[in-house]
Amino acid sequence: MINWFFGASSQWSQKVISGLTGTTVQFGRTENKELGIQQAMYTPSLFINWLESLKNLDTPDRIIFNLNIGTPAKLLPYTSKTVLDNYKIFNQWWEDNNTLQFFKYNLLDYLITERGYRGDVCLITSQISADHNPAWSHLFTYKSLRAIDYELIWNFRNKGVNAYGVCPATNARPLEWAEYISKFIQKESTGKKEWLYGVVEDENSNKLSMLNYSI
Repeated sequence: MINWFFGASSQWSQKVISGLTGTTVQFGRTENKELGIQQAMYTPSLFINWLESLKNLDTPDRIIFNLNIGTPAKLLPYTSKTVLDNYKIFNQWWEDNNTLQFFKYNLLDYLITERGYRGDVCLITSQISADHNPAWSHLFTYKSLRAIDYELIWNFRNKGVNAYGVCPATNARPLEWAEYISKFIQKESTGKKEWLYGVVEDENSNKLSMLNYSI
């Protein structure tokens, strides 16, 4: 089993990686020889040349994306009093996110068309755009960005790839959930009947459990 993991530098990612079987090729924004992380070129102008370097790697069986687009608090667009400043902040987050979405889409397009890839793709994302909870209505920008992940998932699925999203539960004991996710994404059944997996925490027992979004 060969895994490609993008966004490998965080403690959460390293926890997930530590539980994966087989060989895991790690990628990050910068090289980290100590952790064995290769640099991935997310910027479109550098992407093509970087893509050439992948020809030396065996085609993976599973790809995991955990690319950081920012925290919900930072994604709130209305943080100043002027419309122009709000507009600049709003567009900056879209621009940054679109760079990462361009990377994910084109990497998979290359693997599918050039290498016949039909393996698994796990996007570490959020369920926030699928549950329509009124409590999160103020996070319009963040929810919009995560909704693009959903479109990527379905685009990949429609091309014969077993793509799905998993919420990292960043606000609910993340490292504990990372260990669970590492085991979960290695199950044969994952992604076969559901396209998105959220997380809920029981108020009484404090136990974490999966919330499934069926196909």
